[in-house]
Amino acid sequence: MQLLFGILKSIGEIKDVNLSDTLFLGELSLNGKVKKINGILPLCLEAAKAKIKRIIVPIDNSREASLVEDLEIIGVDTLEEVIKYLNEEIVIPSTKVNINGIFKIDNSPDFDLSEVKGQESIKRALEIAAAGRT
Repeated sequence: MQLLFGILKSIGEIKDVNLSDTLFLGELSLNGKVKKINGILPLCLEAAKAKIKRIIVPIDNSREASLVEDLEIIGVDTLEEVIKYLNEEIVIPSTKVNINGIFKIDNSPDFDLSEVKGQESIKRALEIAAAGRT
């Protein structure tokens, strides 16, 4: 996509904006849709090491890409949307994700067998099954 934007810039489709610290990732389909790609997280990690500041990614990859700190992640759906964004015709907010919220694990059980009255044989069978025996 980098080459494509160089061409679009040279023919006047995109304003003269500085794209030196911008990386474009995604698969461009023939109908102009920007499709999800695999391996977005390691690509973004390497981009951050290379001092890239902004990455324009498919909207389906934007949450995963935003896990990398110090990067502005712009999620887009179509090539037309990217061109309008670069020409400042539309504003696309950068994707932010709460990393602590993603990795927070709630270990509290949803229910407790102490609340079940009677049914001793069924409770015993559930305990055995939970322990890994059949």
